[in-house]
Amino acid sequence: RRRGTLPAMPATRPFVVDAIDLHAAEGVLRFEEALRRFTAEEVLDPASPEFEAAWRLLDDYFGPRNEIEQRPALERWRRDPIEDGPIRCRYHLVTWKDEAGNLAAARDGFVATDVEAGRCVVLLSHSYVAPAYRRGGLAALLRTAPATLARQDLIARGLDPRSTPTLLVAEMEPVEPE
Repeated sequence: RRRGTLPAMPATRPFVVDAIDLHAAEGVLRFEEALRRFTAEEVLDPASPEFEAAWRLLDDYFGPRNEIEQRPALERWRRDPIEDGPIRCRYHLVTWKDEAGNLAAARDGFVATDVEAGRCVVLLSHSYVAPAYRRGGLAALLRTAPATLARQDLIARGLDPRSTPTLLVAEMEPVEPE
């Protein structure tokens, strides 16, 4: 399968987790508070300092557990998504920063869409909230972001998110008792 290279883009673009994607069990007030407190960006350029910082945040936690891909693999997925044929697949890396611009959290994953069959699968790869930012509603943004990414990808591909079956799949390593 041929992979398509994305055209030159800025390092990041603003990303807003949309309340329309919020699960009914999430606390709306904490979600809205977190939206006000944190700024989200999707990292587009794998050669950027933003990619390095986000990957480092994830790798520092997941790397020692052998639960994250090597950076060159993720860079390639970001740079060369699958954009032709019936199945389109794109890697997403989203960061959240506090009011001072400090990196508070990151989430990555893949959105794969079968444009012929009209269905979507989201692979929930990694999410991490730095300890200083926990218990402040930020996790609701990280949990909701994949649904927003899927909806945005479906719209970009000419599919209706309201009628396109979408499956969110968690990538989990088996538990090894200590």
